[in-house]
Amino acid sequence: DDDEDLERLVGGAEGALEELRRGANLRDTVIRCYHEMCETMGQQRGVRRVRAMTAREFEMHLASVGFRDEHIKRLTRLFEEVRYGGDQASHHETEREAKACLEAIVSTYARSAS
Repeated sequence: DDDEDLERLVGGAEGALEELRRGANLRDTVIRCYHEMCETMGQQRGVRRVRAMTAREFEMHLASVGFRDEHIKRLTRLFEEVRYGGDQASHHETEREAKACLEAIVSTYARSAS
């Protein structure tokens, strides 16, 4: 059911956002939230992420089946940054972007799930 999938996505984003506000580890929170998003989007669209698929390939695969969403792109970029970026970016800048992305997911999909 699409509404249940959206509620799961919103719930995961809300939980991750709350964790970040409480000072949780940015890297762990973004990675977990990304994986939950992949699972939810896969269930919603009937698309599974193949183990060998990169984050960018999965994003392109979702787009190829009609799921083109700026929030998915933002979360994918954040995932790549925290997973592979090391210390290249400012922690505070990345945290601000993560919070903004999660807030956008919540506000966008909470309306859709209602």
